[in-house]
Amino acid sequence: MLTEGKSRMVKPLVAWYLCSALYLVVKFTANGKLISGGKEGCPDEVLSVSVGVAVGGLIIGAIQIAVLSCARGRRRCDELGMWEEGKLEDGYLALPPSPTDSFRSAASALTFSSSRNSSEFDEYSGSLEHQEQGTSRKTEILRKEREDIFNELANSFDPPNMKEVDGIRSLKLLLSSRTQLLPEHDSHCMLRFLRARDGDVKQASEMFLNTIKWRAEYGVDDLLKEGYNFPEYAAVQEHYPQGYHGVDIEGRPVNIQLVGELNVAKLMQVTTRERLEKQHVYEWEVLLKYKYQACSRQAGRPITQSTTIIDLKGVTLAKFNSARALVQRVSKLDQDYYPEYLHEMIFINTPWIFKTIWAIIRGWVGKRTQDKIKMFGSGYRKELLARIAAENLPTCLGGTCECKGGCLQRQPGPWDDEPGHPLLGH
Repeated sequence: MLTEGKSRMVKPLVAWYLCSALYLVVKFTANGKLISGGKEGCPDEVLSVSVGVAVGGLIIGAIQIAVLSCARGRRRCDELGMWEEGKLEDGYLALPPSPTDSFRSAASALTFSSSRNSSEFDEYSGSLEHQEQGTSRKTEILRKEREDIFNELANSFDPPNMKEVDGIRSLKLLLSSRTQLLPEHDSHCMLRFLRARDGDVKQASEMFLNTIKWRAEYGVDDLLKEGYNFPEYAAVQEHYPQGYHGVDIEGRPVNIQLVGELNVAKLMQVTTRERLEKQHVYEWEVLLKYKYQACSRQAGRPITQSTTIIDLKGVTLAKFNSARALVQRVSKLDQDYYPEYLHEMIFINTPWIFKTIWAIIRGWVGKRTQDKIKMFGSGYRKELLARIAAENLPTCLGGTCECKGGCLQRQPGPWDDEPGHPLLGH
């Protein structure tokens, strides 16, 4: 069977030779003599016509090959160029329809390597015209890519829809042309950035590249590798009790922040904003590398998000104003460089003044984050226990856990036995 490219080249050649053969039939008589204005021709004329036919066919064939080669290269360049110019409709590359949308039934997550050799990527991205969808090898590669992404994410709590799968594939293609993707930049990672930008592939790519740049400038990888000495940890916890404690009913780590006990003035006496921020980043990296892995192993499925409880008991407008700059800076850092790690944020003991506070901080968080926020007053216990088992909640929040030395100082969880998990404050 002829491929699409060969078919385009052969058809003009066949047409040329057929026309030439018809010409010769008309020109020649049954006895092989040339008819030309009623006069007999000569063998030299026959030879010249034959040579002309052959040369003409070769020239057309060469032109057709050159045109096909240029078109293939141009499609590749145009495809990437349209990302830069923002002309690609909906921010997605063309993808043939899959014969089925039932890939969600895949049983286990697969490890997806986002680094591919250049020839595979040429086949992956070069076939935007797919008239023979059922038989095209390029089309099958595209479908296999889609299926692999589905399989990789099928076991997650919130698997992607079809448009998000196509977006993940497109995002990987775009980023591979601009930076080196590492093994940790898998489909889970791509989906987080894609959702953080409401499915806009170009904006998601810019967010990802900004994150890579920030991590390099901030020295995030070195921070985790070398550790961060934070001797004031105990004093900081006294003036701002917060940390991880157990998991919710689906296995996600639970972060607890007793904001009502935050005392910014005393906090700044024992540390600085810069050191607090660095400790915050360090704890993020420990969460990603150790806590999520331990929780995933215990749950038997990928855990890539957390549940956060914020206790507002004792919060006043004056106390909020004193902490406003600190909270705003941390919120921006989380949204810019650690997107879509939040499953749900639960405010409890919300005072009447919180409506005013919420009107202020609402603008600091994105729409998707706003949709994940739940607010309860003093009657929150039933709501918490519907999400988190009592043994994973401190008694101060209506649970039954009473850790020796304090729950937020001890911070127990599946990560207790995780190899390499650093000690608190180190």
